[in-house]
Amino acid sequence: MYTMEEVEGMYLPKSTIFCTSQNRYNEIIGGFNCELDNVNKVLVRDEFLNEDNIERIIYPSIYKAVYQSGVCYVIVALEQERDLKIAKYIYKIAKKKDILTIGIGIKPSLSQNKEFRESCDSRIAMLKNNLDSLVLIDNETLTNSENSTLYDIEKQSSDNVIATLKSMIYPISLPGVVNIEVSELKYIMSGNTLAYIGFGSARGHNRAEVAAEQAINSKLLVEPLKNATKQLLMIEGGPSMDLMEIYEATKKISDVSECDINNIFFGAVINEDLKNEIRISIVAAGYNSENV
Repeated sequence: MYTMEEVEGMYLPKSTIFCTSQNRYNEIIGGFNCELDNVNKVLVRDEFLNEDNIERIIYPSIYKAVYQSGVCYVIVALEQERDLKIAKYIYKIAKKKDILTIGIGIKPSLSQNKEFRESCDSRIAMLKNNLDSLVLIDNETLTNSENSTLYDIEKQSSDNVIATLKSMIYPISLPGVVNIEVSELKYIMSGNTLAYIGFGSARGHNRAEVAAEQAINSKLLVEPLKNATKQLLMIEGGPSMDLMEIYEATKKISDVSECDINNIFFGAVINEDLKNEIRISIVAAGYNSENV
């Protein structure tokens, strides 16, 4: 880890986000608001998957995007065959240069695609084995009432994808109170394993501990936090956030974890827009694929 003083003047590796959906691409553009110059966004169009275009189009365009990256993120809708092919292809290229490739896999809810959901475990297992790590977002956790509409689920899912990206990109790319190195992110997110994400936010009294508690109990953490072997914590707060609050949050999370304390890494960044709010994300990694 390194501090804000140490990060000034350093080269911060480029993070590249690959996605196939024009709508999701636009959402990611809007979600980052061009706040980080070293985050590259790539829209992989369907015609790139034409076998006749692989040598002529895919190789030069995708190779260049991957090789200019410190970390590659691939957004994958699990029911889309093209997304799986693209993720596998990017991983194959990245491995040649030991570039970290993280997939964010979106598992549809029953209301979105009941037939596919009941038979997608094999795709998750295949995808996990063709990425350094797969962060799985289960949209079924977003159906909190019978009145949940497809629009509500899609909106929350998109918000979760962007928040997941930020939880891994901010600590390495946004100068903060504490940053992590790409080598540390690679240690957490390597091994062809599954990962899950948990979010929490709070204001006012004991906000750091409350946000940590929410993240620990997040529905998106469909596997217990104690089963994770590695963790990345990202703590984001306004200018009033202090080191004691960062300590309280990390301690609360580490106290309920059963993984080695040396396998828990954290970054803390200041976001002036948050004012009195603290947001915490937990990327819990190192799960096996037995219960997906």
